[in-house]
Amino acid sequence: MKRLLRLSREPDFEEEWQAEADNDLRVAQSVALVRHLPMVVFGNGLGMLFGALTLHNRVAGYDLIPMLLGMSYLLAPVAISWWRLRRRARPTTVSVTHLQRHIAYSGVLGCFWAASMVYYLPDADFIALTTLTLGACFLALSASATLYVLPAAALAYAGPVLGAALYTAARAQAQDAPELLAVVGLMTCATLWILWTNWSNFREVVRLIQEKSRLLHEAEAVRLAEEEFVENLNHEMRNALTSVIGYFDVASNPDLSPQEHSELIEHARETGGLLQVLLSDLLDVGRLNAGRTRLTLAPFSFRHLVRTSVIAASRAINGRDLHVRTNIENSVPEVLIGDAPRLQQILLNLVGNALKAMDHGTVVVQARYRGHLKPLLEIVVSDDGPGIPKERQRTLFTRFSRVSEVPSSTGPTVGGWGLGLSICAALVELMRGDIRVNSEPGRGAAFTIRLPLHEERRQLPRDLPAQAAAKPRQDVNFYALQVLVVDDTAANRLILRKMLQALGCQVEVAGDGPEAVRLCTERRFNLVFMDLELGEMDGLEATRLIRALPGGIGTMAIIAVTGFASMERVAAIQDVGMNDHVLKPVRLDTVASVVKKWAR
Repeated sequence: MKRLLRLSREPDFEEEWQAEADNDLRVAQSVALVRHLPMVVFGNGLGMLFGALTLHNRVAGYDLIPMLLGMSYLLAPVAISWWRLRRRARPTTVSVTHLQRHIAYSGVLGCFWAASMVYYLPDADFIALTTLTLGACFLALSASATLYVLPAAALAYAGPVLGAALYTAARAQAQDAPELLAVVGLMTCATLWILWTNWSNFREVVRLIQEKSRLLHEAEAVRLAEEEFVENLNHEMRNALTSVIGYFDVASNPDLSPQEHSELIEHARETGGLLQVLLSDLLDVGRLNAGRTRLTLAPFSFRHLVRTSVIAASRAINGRDLHVRTNIENSVPEVLIGDAPRLQQILLNLVGNALKAMDHGTVVVQARYRGHLKPLLEIVVSDDGPGIPKERQRTLFTRFSRVSEVPSSTGPTVGGWGLGLSICAALVELMRGDIRVNSEPGRGAAFTIRLPLHEERRQLPRDLPAQAAAKPRQDVNFYALQVLVVDDTAANRLILRKMLQALGCQVEVAGDGPEAVRLCTERRFNLVFMDLELGEMDGLEATRLIRALPGGIGTMAIIAVTGFASMERVAAIQDVGMNDHVLKPVRLDTVASVVKKWAR
């Protein structure tokens, strides 16, 4: 959940959150510096008084006046600033210039101390020189620890002070001068070490603040995206439901012509299909979020998968001047090992998006394979459509990012849910691959997928070109089949019964589990369509009882009809002895395929 739907109308996303992170850091530095102002005043003020007391018997009183007045002049504005700012609310923005003034002030203060040391200490005795030199080193040491929030200011202050301390210690003529120089050198090293440590801590603080700002921006982006997605979802679903519900309101109108009646049916069918796609996408997102999506690895024919995907996606052309071509290099093996349905889902989404965004042009699906030390299948889906702006590409694979918001060549935009590409990205990541996009406005787009799929050396049978189970029987006599439909919803029983009767099957219906078991004891059925949610006795329990009937009565094929598709539910279906399952809403072609496959 990391996107801004309105990104094309806003500044660059990276620059925006980076600027806010920098400002947050400057605000934190400014607030901390205000808290440290009393220490600056008292520390340097006490240092000034200590120096004056140490030198007053060794230096003429009027010679100390410049030091006292100069330090007072430098510290008075700091004290006034602290008094004015101590109760002020936390600022929302702080400029770079503001922090630069702090650094400059620290440098001026440090240079003043250095000048005072160079001016006064050469004429002092060794005891006073030692006392004041070590005191200056302690001032530099404490500054490096206190000004940790602004390491540059600490360095600007401590650098001149330590330089002057080393200079005066090196110029001392006393017998203990080398020891003094060594101590000053050690304190200088300690100060530099503290400065380096504070700089490292400062960089870590910068990183954390930037990370916090980035996460906040992404959270805000997600909130905006979800709000717009809900609005779009509400609009699109109401449009779709208008076609479905509105059909029933006008279908009984005797003035409708057969052509109008046929058009209404077609619109209702299409919008029902769109709602089914949306539901599937939402369920996929939920499973991916929960980490419940598992890959089913099996050998499959990649060329057959691409061919069937292109055929399925090409249904969306609807008379437009669009073409879909494939270019699979000879390096791609005939059989690969992977999750064929998931890979087909990715291809259908990419090709479908390309077709939706164009009114005329060509979509090309290319593939090549590198299979030496690290097997790698590279798939490129490219088009010559309107392209995708650079700013939108950054959030293209995040949820609710609608690639179809890019205008088509004739002007209007094409609708989309904003879920497909995020599902593609999540599935590719689940396959341990990567997906990227390369596009320029007006020059089309190219989506590249790289997957580490291994080659299967064994060849698939010719009648099983892709991942499949039993081959459907083509010689089924539907008119001889006895089929039982079990569902506790009257509308579902009616629809499924009419579908089976349209195929020619003899159909019996049951409204609950006990009735289904009773009918199976009285008659022999070739096939049972069993709903799983049946009230007191669910479909699983009814199947157990049917399978336990004596005399081989319960050996017919039983197909689960369910709205659940989780791995746990599929495993439960298999455990009780059901042969297969179909997902609601059930379509006529699905029913026909299942009947051909399992009729006995």
